[in-house]
This record gives sequence, structure tokens and C-alpha cells, in this order.
Amino acid sequence: MVRLALLLLLPVVLAVRSGPGAAGSPAATASAYTIQGVLVTGEAAPGGGAFTQFSDPALNDRGDLAFAASTSAPGARYAVFLLKDGRLRSLAVAGRPAPTGGTFTVFNDVVLSARATVVFLGRTTDPVAHQGLYLARAGTVGAVVAAGQPAPAGGAFTDFANPTINGNDVVAFVGRMSRAAAEGIFTTGEGVPVLPGRQPCAERPGRPRLHRLHGPPRGVRGVRPRRRPPRAGRHHR
Repeated sequence: MVRLALLLLLPVVLAVRSGPGAAGSPAATASAYTIQGVLVTGEAAPGGGAFTQFSDPALNDRGDLAFAASTSAPGARYAVFLLKDGRLRSLAVAGRPAPTGGTFTVFNDVVLSARATVVFLGRTTDPVAHQGLYLARAGTVGAVVAAGQPAPAGGAFTDFANPTINGNDVVAFVGRMSRAAAEGIFTTGEGVPVLPGRQPCAERPGRPRLHRLHGPPRGVRGVRPRRRPPRAGRHHR
């Protein structure tokens, strides 16, 4: 009986010895990184109030840090911030006018370039441009693209996701369109979004379109290819 009791207790003893924090476990192994805090909730936020929540931190090689956060400030609960050269400032704040109309309400998907250019998704109170992709540079916020804008692939943009930006401040993003619930990957070029490998139409600035790569341009009717004159036939005897 004693031997049987010891056998029954053995799995319990092994489980206790191999539990969290046991010597030799990954949790007890020293990290190769030095972890340091940058900001924590409760600290004062630019513009008033204190930070209550953080999201979407983006870091570049210079050490600049961009992120979205909520604060306790009345009427300005959500904002996008940039910490650069030891100075923390807000770039876009909920309740303030958006470049596409209405006022900002919430932000997400913050990305940062090597030039400290910040790109983010923002929602607004505008009934058409309810969501947009915005770019903040040198203290100025501008729109990259917004819902309701014509899409190069047809239809109009409805919403966006997963923006990214390279060292030349070229932005790529996923855009969804009203045409057959389609979506695609787009990049910015000459200030308007275009599909990779194609060029926007320069005839109507501000409205991204695509050149046709083959055939006559759209909208041109009644154009027929020229026919060569028939060759003179040879007479056979």
C-alpha cells in the first residue's frame, strides 16, 4: 500500500518541480535584451490629461517613436503622437477637423518612416470619407486617400488596412473597393494611389486612374484600324 501511494504521488511532485519559474525553465532564463520603459499610463499627455492606453508603436532607426494612445483629456480621448529628439507632441487628435471633412474620432495602424513621416488610419464623422489614410510630416497632416475616392481598379474605395511606408516616404496599403467587394494592394505615386507597375492618368489630376496598356483609349468610338490597299493581282494565262 505504501509503495502504491508513493507511485500515485510521484506525478504530482514532478509537476510541482517543473512548474512556472522552476530553475532551468525559459521564464527563469536571463533575457539577452535590456527592457526599459518609455511611457506608462498615468503620465501626463501633451494637450492635457494623462495616458490611459497605448497601441501601434512604430520605431525607426533614428530612435523616433510614433504611436496611438487614449488619454483622459475631455473631448480629445484618442490621438496620434510622435516622440522625436526627446520631444513628445500630438499629430492628430480626436475631435479636431480632418483634412477629408468632419472631425477625427479614432486612430490605428500607425507606421513611421526613416524621415520621421507618420502614416496612420483615421476614422472621421464625415458620412462619405468615414475612413482615410493620413500622413503627418513637419507638423502638417494631409490625406493620402479616403473612402469615397475613385479607385484605379474601378469603383470607389470603401476602407483601408495594413499601411506601410519605405525610406522614400512611398506608402503601400490594402484598399477595399465598392466594385464586387474587391480589394487590392496600392502604392502612392505623384500624390495619388496607383497600382504597382502602372501609371496614373495625368489628364484628370486628383482622380487616380490607369492608362490602358493595349488597344484604343476608353470612350473613343468609331475608330477603326486602317486597311492596306489590296495588292494588284497577277494575271495568269
